[in-house]
Amino acid sequence: MSTKLYVGGLPYSVTEQQLNDLFAQQGSVTSAKVITDKYTGQSRGFGFVEMSTPEEAKKAISALNGTQLDGRSLTVNEAKPRKAARAAAAGSAGRAVAVAAEEIAAAGTEHLPSRQITLYGTEVPQGASVPSFLSEFNLDFLFQNCFS
Repeated sequence: MSTKLYVGGLPYSVTEQQLNDLFAQQGSVTSAKVITDKYTGQSRGFGFVEMSTPEEAKKAISALNGTQLDGRSLTVNEAKPRKAARAAAAGSAGRAVAVAAEEIAAAGTEHLPSRQITLYGTEVPQGASVPSFLSEFNLDFLFQNCFS
């Protein structure tokens, strides 16, 4: 049974082949993927490596976590299942919503009831509380597109 590892702190220049070669020193690599920005195609500085066995995965974590690659410190640990990763992100989004609520309150909400707001393709009903309506957003986008 293979084990998927999260690899953070990757130099932006690292290729999937280089990532594969780095982990192949610790055991058999099933796959190596550098995550890229969907718009620019540039690396986001992290990736995933799938090792053939849990033992090889543990060996790779022990050998590579905290090591330097091109001046950047690698973080290597067992990848969390997507649902768990999304739940952790939701906690971060909740904190971001609380901060956004304070920012929106400071900027004033007189614009909200007077028009529909579309964020990430989702219409916010007139008069709705934007922070409570959103689960994930970019605050700069919100202010540039809704309060300008």
